[in-house]
Amino acid sequence: MLKRDGVVVTATRRQAREISEGYSRQRVLDGDRAWRSPRVSAFDGWLRQCHEAIWLGGNATQGHFLNATQELALWERCVGAASESQLSVQRQHALARMAMQSWRLAVNWEITPDTLATQGDATARQFADWAMRFQQQCNDQAWIASAHLADIVGAAFADGLIAPPPSIAFVGFERLSPQQLNLLRRVEAAGGKIVEPPQYPAANRSRRVAFASPGAELEAAAMWARQLVGVDPERRVGVVVSDLAARRQEVERVFADILTPGAILPGAGDGEGLFHVSLGPAGDTAPMIAQALLVLRIACRSIDYREAGRLLRSPFLRRAPKEACGRAAIDLEIRRRNWRRVDISKLRWLAEQADDSLATSIANLPAVEGSRLPSNWVTVFTAQLSAFGWPGERTPNSAEYQLLEYWHERLAEFASLDPVVGSLGVKSALSYLTRILQNNVFQVQDRGAPIEIMGSIEAAGLRFDHLWVTGLHDEAWPAPPRPDPLIPFSLQRKLDMPSSSIDNQLRHSRWLLSSYLAGAEDVMLSWPSRLEDRDMAPSPLLAHIAEDQAGEPVGPANYRRQQSQELGALESSPWDSPPPLQPARVPGGGSQLLTDQAQCPFRAFARHRLSASSPEVPARGIDPRTRGITLHRAMELVWQSLGGSGGLQRADSAALQQLVRDSVEAALRAISERSDDSAQRRHIRIEALRLENLVAQILDIERQRGFFEVVQMESRESMKLGALEFTIKLDRVDRLEDGGLAVLDFKTGSARRGDWCGARIRDAQLPLYAISRSAPVAAVAVISVKSGAVGFDGVGVDSAVLGAGPDLKIPQPDPKYFNGLGDLLQSWQAQLNALAADFMSGTAAVDPDRQACRYCDLETLCRINELQRQDRSP
Repeated sequence: MLKRDGVVVTATRRQAREISEGYSRQRVLDGDRAWRSPRVSAFDGWLRQCHEAIWLGGNATQGHFLNATQELALWERCVGAASESQLSVQRQHALARMAMQSWRLAVNWEITPDTLATQGDATARQFADWAMRFQQQCNDQAWIASAHLADIVGAAFADGLIAPPPSIAFVGFERLSPQQLNLLRRVEAAGGKIVEPPQYPAANRSRRVAFASPGAELEAAAMWARQLVGVDPERRVGVVVSDLAARRQEVERVFADILTPGAILPGAGDGEGLFHVSLGPAGDTAPMIAQALLVLRIACRSIDYREAGRLLRSPFLRRAPKEACGRAAIDLEIRRRNWRRVDISKLRWLAEQADDSLATSIANLPAVEGSRLPSNWVTVFTAQLSAFGWPGERTPNSAEYQLLEYWHERLAEFASLDPVVGSLGVKSALSYLTRILQNNVFQVQDRGAPIEIMGSIEAAGLRFDHLWVTGLHDEAWPAPPRPDPLIPFSLQRKLDMPSSSIDNQLRHSRWLLSSYLAGAEDVMLSWPSRLEDRDMAPSPLLAHIAEDQAGEPVGPANYRRQQSQELGALESSPWDSPPPLQPARVPGGGSQLLTDQAQCPFRAFARHRLSASSPEVPARGIDPRTRGITLHRAMELVWQSLGGSGGLQRADSAALQQLVRDSVEAALRAISERSDDSAQRRHIRIEALRLENLVAQILDIERQRGFFEVVQMESRESMKLGALEFTIKLDRVDRLEDGGLAVLDFKTGSARRGDWCGARIRDAQLPLYAISRSAPVAAVAVISVKSGAVGFDGVGVDSAVLGAGPDLKIPQPDPKYFNGLGDLLQSWQAQLNALAADFMSGTAAVDPDRQACRYCDLETLCRINELQRQDRSP
């Protein structure tokens, strides 16, 4: 038929491409050296070709054909105009998309707005109102919507404005809608011949098999495909994943891991060409375009600190490789300053401080004030990206070249909105552009990969050598009905519209299954035997398919075992401990170093010798670290004024209240002065009230104590344990009436006495402070300063050493382990000396205690989870 200048119209573009490529391959096999391109198009493409022929014939319809972006924008305008209340941009966009899809379905099934209004409920009547507004706008502006293009082309055939093709075949359609049938009748009446497409027999070899889970099923399909193309790279292998849109990332990860495991190695390339996943992601998620949107957004408003970090680390900006380290430092500075939002002025100031070229880029940004037509905004957006050097200085690879073409196509679509939306402000313009990218997937062009991974509809009608269809359990095949939400259900069932009933879905599933069985000589059908917490059975539609007698065709365990055998014996590399530290190279770290060594030797090594840490995370309001620093400073100022119990007892309530207020205000002044955020300043005022209340509560408790004198407050001292020298900062040391010392530590977070006065030290801070004192120590305690938990907790020579009040009593050391406080101090000295010696000697085993990993941020470095899985494996 194709040789005789016939036309083939397919249900999907992929089917059209497959038929064209198959035709070309056959002509090569026939010995032909040149031939005309076959006339194969998807249905919507064929309609547009016919519409162009009308124009070229001088018989143009009076109107402008709306592209999908223009049509959606018009629906948004109609939905917004018909709404009695103000809709959010997101809600209005979602309703418009739903209305556009429902209207195309209604026109396909020849349902008019009047029918919707008279036969439907309130929802259908609202939809009818939108549709009538849409039609009125199209009539007023002489616009043509895509849903009506088939009617226009059919009328052109009937009126003789264009000639029908000699023959036409519709391929890959389950059934034709009334609108499509009417079009075919007009083609036939005009002299065109309707040809039935060829039918293929069912597969010679088909079988069904179950797997333990969807993940195991997917992994087995990837292993099966790998074995097939390993034997014959010319084989065409298809894998159908029914929920591909939701599992795309998982699918790419599993197939890349099994088919191209070496692609993760440096310089190995990306492993493209062995498999291809259809149904690409939304364009705004592609890294290059996501970075372009960040540039455009920060030019007109603030962005989140995480987005700012992604922008600074982007390889798609000018001088990105050369200034990568400096920009990473800017990212860390944003986090250190606790900036949750970053605008263009903040970014420029930080770039100027770092002498980064981003400062020049920002200075060259064009103005974005006022309203402009979308086509004018394209010029502004392009200039903004150019100022930042987007898309970078490195040579794009093939996928990135395609992505740039995709970007320019979307900009052209955005510019086409001029007649539909008129002038826009910058935020509305950027919102429209973002939605255009979200509505258009980016699909890397298929380069003939031997393994094709597709969704269930896309695979129908295609031909392969081998085909695997996943997810055929009884809850998915047949799928439950999904009627259109805006067209009356009774009308959908009456017209037997797609997805409107159980019978309709059953017929659809049977048609898909028959097309799969006719799509290859070898077909594998599978399902997961368990999904989440439910047992799954195979679809009843698979009852006539024989079960695979050999069990799972390629089990994961067998495949991994085969890989190990191919690799041969693995070499075992002994763990080399880090070299010992020389005294001259002792890092800082103080008590935290020994705490880390006690809880996990590797954490101490990573943090204090490798300087490993995760970036700070800006907190909402005031972060815990700043809260702690502020409390310490406020308490320091209070006790500098009071001096001890005498000053506390002499101060009257009003004077003490004023002292607390002044001390808290002075402590918060540093962060107040550098804050330019109104929300942050509100948080500071709230924090001031909270701190004043907590400090007042502590002072009320301290009034119950006997005599004490604050002899040290926030004082730094040098200390040495063996060869380990470091600096400690004592929160507070009191001298008691008998000359003994009370070593105290303020805590704004959780504090457990068992972490430092049990048989094994977990928190070295207070023990370290205590053994550093030359005078006798009578008490060691924390002062908890947090809402709902204000008071003293620790150990002492006797329970009343700090005072007789109920909030001041502390126990003696646990007699199971220690014979009094002196014995505990000796134990601390021995344990801390041992910890210091271990650190200096290079002891760095991944050996955490039970609590150490809960709040640790170094699990990707120590790989504790992988080690534990290895220990559990047989």
